[in-house]
Amino acid sequence: MATYKVTNFDETTGQLIVEFAQGMAPLSVDVPIKDGLYITGEELDTYVQGFIPTWHLERQTQINAGVANADALKALVEQTADVEVPTVLTEEQKTNLKMWSDLAFEKDVAKVLVKFGVLESDPTAISVNEL
Repeated sequence: MATYKVTNFDETTGQLIVEFAQGMAPLSVDVPIKDGLYITGEELDTYVQGFIPTWHLERQTQINAGVANADALKALVEQTADVEVPTVLTEEQKTNLKMWSDLAFEKDVAKVLVKFGVLESDPTAISVNEL
């Protein structure tokens, strides 16, 4: 099973900052309150484990190991004259791509958590107020 590490507890919000294995972006987890106390121990562990996207970690492990028919998908790519496809990404480009990929994943997770009532609202949504 995937592991995690608690890196912070914010007493003002009742949230744990949790880092999951394999370099995923940290996640803020609201700790449930039961009978006036935060859940702890095995109950908290089970709760936090529920946030681990094991399917994503398993998929990434498979991709890192190499997928034998990747060339079949590469063959589908049609090059266009007006689009330049870089053959080698800089470290900054790699970092930016990972950041946007992580954000998209976090938004998807937040939508699911709102849908199933784990969160009341989407913490990734940024409201814009008119001046």
